[in-house]
Amino acid sequence: MNKTPSKLLWRIGKNGLWTGSVLLLLLIVSLVISSQIPKHKPFYDGDFRYWPPRKDKATGEGIASLLRVEGKTSGMEEFAIPSTANNKGKTYRITRFFPTAFRSCSNLARITIPEGITRIGEGAFQNCKSLKNVYFKRPPADNFIRAFDRKTILHYIEGTPGWTTPEWNGFTTRIWVPES
Repeated sequence: MNKTPSKLLWRIGKNGLWTGSVLLLLLIVSLVISSQIPKHKPFYDGDFRYWPPRKDKATGEGIASLLRVEGKTSGMEEFAIPSTANNKGKTYRITRFFPTAFRSCSNLARITIPEGITRIGEGAFQNCKSLKNVYFKRPPADNFIRAFDRKTILHYIEGTPGWTTPEWNGFTTRIWVPES
């Protein structure tokens, strides 16, 4: 094959133009698609930051995840987590905690988990050195194991399925009678 330098440069330029055109077309298509995807942003309700508001596929109900506790609640010793959050006039049911939710709330000694929580991120209570008692208003889930220190005592309402006394999956448990 005897190719002159000018023919070789023309072929490289031609292929480069084609490749560049394809890449430009892909970039334009991705920008159009991404502009049509709804943007979910975190929102605040009181001292909590939630992410992302969405609809439950089964019920159509608005749900959100607790992303992080902010402000004064990070220094509280006792706290009951709300079961709903409000954003722009809409109410969202809280269903899970992110792994960062209560990280380093060092004064937190007692917390109550509402009924709707189905997932607690691993390490959600990391560095909560004072946390000794967690009160559940719902059946247990396996993912709870990775959220708490083994020294934490898990309390549950008598008759709630799934819990066992005096121990559940290596955690000390106690029956809890909530105040009415």
